[in-house]
Amino acid sequence: MSELGWRQRYGEGIVISLLGAAVLGVVAWLFHANNSWARGLFYGLVAALLVVITCLAYLLLKRVPKPKITPTTKNIDSCVRMWLDNHKVMVKVDPDQTCYFRYRITLDASGTHLTILRSKIDLQEYVQIFADLGLKGEEGKKILALYSDAEKAQLLST
Repeated sequence: MSELGWRQRYGEGIVISLLGAAVLGVVAWLFHANNSWARGLFYGLVAALLVVITCLAYLLLKRVPKPKITPTTKNIDSCVRMWLDNHKVMVKVDPDQTCYFRYRITLDASGTHLTILRSKIDLQEYVQIFADLGLKGEEGKKILALYSDAEKAQLLST
């Protein structure tokens, strides 16, 4: 922006202002000369100006961003659901008496299962995410066979 010259930055605004001043000058001269066209031209310009202002207001209001929702303990359920829907993951509502909400999620790419919940019993102010990180299928058995029993026990104890 700083590389633009003075004429490039302000030229368009100056030209539009000069044209507007010229039109207003013509209307003022017509009023001064008691011309019958003056009143119609004046009201036509006012109507056109109102249309332009209305269109600009509409365009500006369309560009104003929607207010962002701040998550609280009262609306966290709908916020989590909105986030999941925005990422287009498969969600299954799985109600439980010990939870405010509980969702079972399946991720498309890997088929990984997650559980997202907010507990009524412990950690009430937190949203908890549980993931199944177990090894499945034949490939999982092959990977598990690479480790000794002591290594498996060490992995489970940490």
